[in-house]
Amino acid sequence: MSKKLWHSLAATLALSSFGAFAADQCYAPAEPVLAKPWGNLIPDVEEGFESATLDVPYTTGFSWGSARGRSIVRDDQYRVWKGESILEGPESGREWEGFSGSHAMLFSFPAGQNGFAEQRFSLGKAYPELWVGYWLRVPTNWTHGSGNTNNKFFAIWMDEYERVGPTGVIQTRNRNGDSAISPYVRTRDNDHLGERMGNLLIDISRDRGRWMQVAIHVKMASGASAADGVFELYRRWEGEQDFEKIFGYDDWDNYHVGGNRGFAHGYLMGWANATQPEASEWLLDDFVVTTENLLLVPSFTGDAAPQPRPAPAIPVIIGPQG
Repeated sequence: MSKKLWHSLAATLALSSFGAFAADQCYAPAEPVLAKPWGNLIPDVEEGFESATLDVPYTTGFSWGSARGRSIVRDDQYRVWKGESILEGPESGREWEGFSGSHAMLFSFPAGQNGFAEQRFSLGKAYPELWVGYWLRVPTNWTHGSGNTNNKFFAIWMDEYERVGPTGVIQTRNRNGDSAISPYVRTRDNDHLGERMGNLLIDISRDRGRWMQVAIHVKMASGASAADGVFELYRRWEGEQDFEKIFGYDDWDNYHVGGNRGFAHGYLMGWANATQPEASEWLLDDFVVTTENLLLVPSFTGDAAPQPRPAPAIPVIIGPQG
């Protein structure tokens, strides 16, 4: 049975709706536990956007920060969050869906140069080592923009972005319309070491509209005299068994002696500096933060019998209040 069929089954079984807006539309979102997009992982932070809000208190202190060009959308083509609860739609011609459940975070980039869609976050504490994972759908019309400029994809830092302490940035560059990864890091002294080309992230001949599972690993160096910090990106397409390593640093001089002794802040997506031929929309779902190795999470196929994931003794996320 396909993933979407399971989602349809889940929608018919759902006993509650998420918010008055959904109720007004007689809309019953799919219950996300059936998809198990990260297996039985119990992460520090887990967000599938099914509550249709980002005003969520998390037990770890994690919080969503400033944003631009992003919203939460539903698979009936409604926008339900844009800094506050809304209900706009349905918007004809859209292809909005969640990877699991019915909601996803949408990043909307305009055509032309210097498009901007970004969501920042704070981790609530400093992690000397962590993994960040999420599912990301390539726009159905994706072509990487032209010009010798970059599009931001992800960033993580300790104190201040590209100002104080180490920063790691993942970006993409044009390769004949495809998107190749071109990351860079700044050291603990904020020195920019230049870009290192990684592997191809998106091949437009086959990857438009596909969901990819993203796993990002960062680790602080073992000491002030050691340049052995880690910054890695892995990608696995839906239905694939193995993660592919897109790039990897293992020589990052990022041992931080002042401020946060570990990674504390980041952002998703960001500036699209390339001149984009068309407006495009990225969907992101099932965001997790964990100290566990995400490469050990079993592959999601969507065809296994649905099983609810076990509930932790202390909930990882506290639902919205009021």
